[in-house]
Formats: sequence, structure tokens, C-alpha cells
Amino acid sequence: MTDSILVEHKLDTIHRQAKRFAARLKLPITVAKDILAKSCYRCSAWTDLVNRLKRRTLDKNIQLLASLPSSSEALSYFFEQRRDLARSMSQHLLTNTNLAGMLGHLQEIFAVGAGPILLGDVLPTLNASEWRPANIGPDPWAVVESAVVVNGTCLRLIGTRTYLPRFYDFGSERGEYAEPVGKLRIVWKEPAAWYQAALDYLNDPNAIDVLLPIIELTEEMARHQDWFETALATSSYMEEYGLGDDDLVPVFVEGQNCYVVFGYPVNSSPKQVNLTTIELASADHNFSQVVELHGSPVCLEWISYDPKTRMHPGEFGEYFEKLKLAILGDDELYSTLRKDGQSGILFVRPATDFDIRHELKMEFTHLGDEIAFVLKTTNLALCRDLLGKVASRELMVYSSGGKRRYFSLLLVSKHDGPPELSLAFESESPGRESMSNLVHSFFVSEEKDGWEILLEIAPELINLTDRIGVRALGSAISHGLIQRLPVDFMGNFSKPPARCDKIPQVPEDVIEQLERPLNSDGVVTLRSADYSRDNF
Repeated sequence: MTDSILVEHKLDTIHRQAKRFAARLKLPITVAKDILAKSCYRCSAWTDLVNRLKRRTLDKNIQLLASLPSSSEALSYFFEQRRDLARSMSQHLLTNTNLAGMLGHLQEIFAVGAGPILLGDVLPTLNASEWRPANIGPDPWAVVESAVVVNGTCLRLIGTRTYLPRFYDFGSERGEYAEPVGKLRIVWKEPAAWYQAALDYLNDPNAIDVLLPIIELTEEMARHQDWFETALATSSYMEEYGLGDDDLVPVFVEGQNCYVVFGYPVNSSPKQVNLTTIELASADHNFSQVVELHGSPVCLEWISYDPKTRMHPGEFGEYFEKLKLAILGDDELYSTLRKDGQSGILFVRPATDFDIRHELKMEFTHLGDEIAFVLKTTNLALCRDLLGKVASRELMVYSSGGKRRYFSLLLVSKHDGPPELSLAFESESPGRESMSNLVHSFFVSEEKDGWEILLEIAPELINLTDRIGVRALGSAISHGLIQRLPVDFMGNFSKPPARCDKIPQVPEDVIEQLERPLNSDGVVTLRSADYSRDNF
């Protein structure tokens, strides 16, 4: 195959990738081609990608993506780089999914198969030794231990078998209904008896409470229970049963046996423990990373520590003292250095639902000295109508108490119920991030032929329309495109542009509506908005 034919073949492959990308993310092909070129192929635009291929100046490794799926070398490169590819793509658009979902998209886009995305595909893995019984209590497996070396520091891992019925398989029954009130219970022996107690409670409509096994604790068992409860108390949302987004996620050992795992640094490194390297972010005094441990998620955390003062030098002093008392012990603390030389303590705690959601979220950020922003709406059609009104200057102003408020009036046809609209503006720039709603209030009245909607809009929306243009703004909102502009783009952003001086006053009947006491129906909030494009 000649060089020119090879280049054309690669271009054809990339074009097919762009088509699959457009279909998966519901994008116009031109938008998909441009984002694919910028994110995965590291070019400035689609035309730049084509020119680099033809001039043979495209990075050799990145060019491997154009050899998928037939090249084994390209497959190895893809699976090695796919997390970075997913996060790079998320810097260009809202994906309506998380990291796991994006890896699934990438597998389809690059035609490398549609296999399931596993925990180890989205999280770093702790290469820990196998669990072994700690021999505390009548069942040697009630408490287990393991070890792992992370960034040169050996961590002792301790797992405590815990009654967590929401993770048991009861068929159609919901296990959390069999949770008692109060602190988490240790399953000291006979896990099957605990499962049966929960099942009996769920199957008995007259049961007042779940009757869990009772066991008398030895001194050693009592010491471990005290340590376990103190460790749980470092995070108050973990120590008791309850329904909520911050419930801990256990480590599973041998089927449905749920273990709550903590880990702390120790001096000696046991034999046959593989080394794990985790990149510790240099931005904060406290860093956490959800990682995989024996097929389950846990949280690896690092907190800064001054060996001279034996104290935490940052703003988390109270938390550090709790950790020292509960998990780390008051003996010698073995520290781990970050790349920037900052000393800190590594430890392991249970991961929570919140930790996992945050870890997998596809977040955009500013890249250098710029402002990165995105607009999210709950109603694309209504938002387009509003943008058209703003661009064509069909606005009204209401002046009261020295303050000018800007309004737009829309008429829409009837459907199942009164329409709603939220338009969120999220931005990030060096040292600053913000979120606001560009539609302040929303009044709907039912007319004979449709709905009359009065919207109060922020001056920022008028400035956005003037500075970017209604077409570009509409495309960005429709497709969730992340905008990147110089920081000075935000200059006088909240100040109405000069053209607002010529906007007519609202009619008398509208003034009467605005001067009535505002009930909650007229307020637009961001709390529970269901956006057409978002990050998860």
C-alpha cells in the first residue's frame, strides 16, 4: 500500500469514527468531526487533522487510533489511553454520561467491541495481597486483613464483616427495609443466620423489628468493635444505618459477605505485595481517589502532615486529629511524599455513593488563562425562542427602586401542561468557578390559543447574545458545547449593554403582575433541573 493510499485509508477510518461519534452523542457530523480532531487526535480542528495526516506530521502514537480496530498495537494504545481520551472529549462537550458511559461510547466510536465496562476499567487498582483471617472472635473470617504498598508506603488493610442487608439478594424485596436503627452491626459469626433474620423480617408483615443474632463479646472482640466504631465516626454519615446518597459501599468477600475496610500505614513491607502507584494531586492539603480493591471500590485518601510538629498544616486539623485517634493510632506516623515534596499520611476508608459519583463525573475545567463555560437548559425549544427574542431586541424593562429588570414575552402553543424553562450558566476560570441562572423568574398564564410566558432574564444573557451571536449560542446550548474564550470576555458581564437604554417599558398590566407578592411558582431554581445536556 503506497503512502498516499495509506493516508486516504486512515482518513476514511477517522471519518467513519466521526460518523459513529455523531450518532452516539446526537451531534451534527461537522461538530463531531471537529471535537474528534481536537480531543482524541490533539489537533486544532478537523482541517488541521487532515493536513497533518497528509503532511505526515501527526504524532505517531496518536495516529495509531486511525488504525483501529485491525492493528494490535493500536488496540493496546487505545486501552492504555482510553480514560485520558474520555476526559479529553469531556473538555469539549457535555456528554450526558459519566466516565464509564464515555468508555462505552469510545469502544463504539473506535469499533473495538462492545464489552462491559468493569470497575478496573474506570478506577486505578490497589494490588493488595489476598485476604487472610485475623482470627478475632469465634469465626476467624469475621475480621480479615491484607496489605498493599502504595507509592512506597505499606498499608495494612482491615476488613470487618458488617450487616448491610441492602446489598443482600432478597429477590424482589428491598434489603434496606431490614436495617435496624443505630450503629452498624458486626457479623461476628454465622452470616447465614443474619441473612435469615433479615428475610424473616421482610416476609412477616406483622414483624415489629428485625431480630438479629446476639453474641457475647470477648475482650479482643470488644476492642475491635470500639476501633471499628471510632473509625466509622470519622465520617458521621457512615456510622449508622440510614437511607441517603452518602451510604458507604462495602467490599465483597466470598459472595454476599460485606466488609467495611479501613487501612493505615505501617513500617514494614510484607513479602509478595505488588507495588501500586497513585498520582497524588498537588492542589490541596487533602486528596482522595476512589480505587478498586479486590473487585470493590474503596477510597484512598492522603492528608498533609508535618513530621516535626506531628500536626496537619492545613485547614483540616480537626479531621486529622479524628483520623489519628481512630484509624492511624497515636504511635509513629509513616508519611508519604507527593511529587512537590509535601509530606502526608495515606490511609484507606470506605467509598461512599457520593465518592463514586464524584470520581466518575465528567467535569470540564479551564485550560490555562481562559474562561471555560457551558449553558444548560431544561427546554431547548423554548430556549431557542427566547434567544431569538433577545437577539432581535424584543425585550421590555421594568424599573423599580433604582433597579432595572429585563423581560421577554413568549407565546407558545398548548401541550400537556404549562411549559417551564431554566437556563444555567456554569463557568470556570483561574481561581474562580460560578453557576447562575440566566432566567430569574418565569410567569405563565393560560390564553385561548396557548400559553403566555413572561420571563425575567439576566443582563448576562443579553451580553452573551451580543458577544457570541445567537447562532453560535444556540448551537452551544443544543449540543452542550463547552466554550473557551479569553478571561477578559467576562468584562462588565453583569452590566447591561448600551442598547438596553432603548428598551421600552413593560405595559401597565405586566407591572401589576410584577408588583404582586411573588409566590414560589414564579421563581426559577437550579436545584432539580433536568437539563437536556449535562455531565454525570
